[in-house]
Amino acid sequence: GGSTGKTSSFTMIDTANRIAAVLLMNLDLTFIDKYRYSTEITILNNVMRIATGLSVSQFGKPVVKDPTLNNFELKETNMRNYEGEYQLKKGGDILVYFGVDMKILKNKEGKLEGIIYRGSQTVNRFMLDFVNESVALSRNMAMPGHLKFKVAPDGKVSGAKFNNIEFIRKDNATAGRLIQLKSDKGSTQFTIPGKWKYKTDEAGFTSSDEGNTTMLTGGIIPRGHTSFKEIIRTQFGASVVIDKESPLFSEAVGPCLWRQKSFLLKNGSDIKQCIILFTENANAGYWFMFTSPNQTFTNNMQQVLNPLLKSFRFQ
Repeated sequence: GGSTGKTSSFTMIDTANRIAAVLLMNLDLTFIDKYRYSTEITILNNVMRIATGLSVSQFGKPVVKDPTLNNFELKETNMRNYEGEYQLKKGGDILVYFGVDMKILKNKEGKLEGIIYRGSQTVNRFMLDFVNESVALSRNMAMPGHLKFKVAPDGKVSGAKFNNIEFIRKDNATAGRLIQLKSDKGSTQFTIPGKWKYKTDEAGFTSSDEGNTTMLTGGIIPRGHTSFKEIIRTQFGASVVIDKESPLFSEAVGPCLWRQKSFLLKNGSDIKQCIILFTENANAGYWFMFTSPNQTFTNNMQQVLNPLLKSFRFQ
């Protein structure tokens, strides 16, 4: 057997009767609920038994009761505490749950439903079966996964964890100002610190702290137009000197993969550090440049750039 995270297969060979059977599936068998559904071994074993004139066998069928089943019922008046958008904070994997967000909504039957998604793609969809007010299980054809909610004494939910993925409730995400940019190449949104000044134009946007010592600029560009040094020249002119330059580095933050480089810039006695990042989707690319005095760069970047990248979404 084997799987890729999206498809899977299982092969069984009967050497005595010289026959073989192969099962190919458009889903990962790892995620099939073994307490409810026939396993790949059950299916293939019976295919081969029928092919050799034997009767159907129960071999490989679930025989143990699901230990996660429970009788707890969430009060209908509490359901609204869980409804809403949940933004990725950290976690996931490289095959299925990368760059995902989650939303919880009430369906037509009045039950809470969870949808884990990446952009317009639904990655997982399930009913919520609550064990208590802090823990629920995902119910669909996949193995149940635990959802652990951060619930305050007044019942307000501020975040959730699904397996190893941590989400923060969107209205509890970093307090900042939502910026939306649009062009003929696409549109995007992200957050910057609430007290920062900013302005937008056709080229993108410029933002800075109250003392104009730390700056953030960015814009939408055509796919593949990624030139780090061209951005530096455009922003600072020909007089700036690149004193040091880091290797190219790629990192997945939120739903995007960011290519990035850091630079130490000198303009006379003025020394600044900056980091430039690029990402793209099927329609357009986007760049950010974060610049700060050398001695405060790391602290400022953690407070400004990290929350921005986690909130960044192509529209």
